[in-house]
Amino acid sequence: MPPPPTPPPPPRTPSPGTTPASRDAILTFHSIDDSRSVVSFGADDLERLVATLLEDGVSVVPLEALLAPEPSGRPRVALTFDDGYRNVLTEAAPPLGRLGVPALVYVVSSWVGRTNRWPGQGDGLPELPLLDWDELRAWREAGFGVGAHTATHRRLAGLTEDAWASELAGCRARLEDEVGVPVPHFAYPYGDASAEARRRVGAVFDTGVTTRMAFAGRAEDPLALPRLDAYYLRGAPGRSLFSFSSRLILRARAAARRVGALRRSARGADGRPGT
Repeated sequence: MPPPPTPPPPPRTPSPGTTPASRDAILTFHSIDDSRSVVSFGADDLERLVATLLEDGVSVVPLEALLAPEPSGRPRVALTFDDGYRNVLTEAAPPLGRLGVPALVYVVSSWVGRTNRWPGQGDGLPELPLLDWDELRAWREAGFGVGAHTATHRRLAGLTEDAWASELAGCRARLEDEVGVPVPHFAYPYGDASAEARRRVGAVFDTGVTTRMAFAGRAEDPLALPRLDAYYLRGAPGRSLFSFSSRLILRARAAARRVGALRRSARGADGRPGT
């Protein structure tokens, strides 16, 4: 009598961040330049990063595509650019066009054609020009998407009703009037996605992206989508984004970022360092 078949091994429990539910990612870029500032990412590095994604079989898709299931199980990435820097058109659009991938730029509607020196901008950041309306239309005509990043890039807390209306509905209306297409996507300035902010954003927009640093799962709240800041990928744009080593690096940097945020919040209103 033959021996009974060996039972299959129990399924391996995947480590956090490596389940099929987290096989998608939204990448955050700001300025595309070689200055090495905290908001900068080089154009050559951008092209190499996206080319590596495509070589690895990753689908680079519009943001809204991440909200629908992917039957094939292939990992997907959406590319987003915050603030609307002019160099997104001059430095990012050409390589993205050559590679045939979509991208979305989040625009501060009342600062179009100016620089990024809105109130609250850190002194350590370079002053850079923003897209004007003609350039934003050129970006759209090249096949790329436009999203909203409020009217003035202010924090979404403690606003009057008029200010909420101006920052959200007013921003969307201005962008749609100028660009001529629907603008259903929103990025929270400074990642401030409180319950009130999400509720108000949800009354105007279909999606909202945050600064919470994580891969995107299938059950994400569309009004509180996490992203991966490309700043943390600058050292190795040719490394596979979904590799084990990349996940470890991103997880460690996300943890360090959370610790830094806790330390800043612990200083208190009088500015004293926390313990």
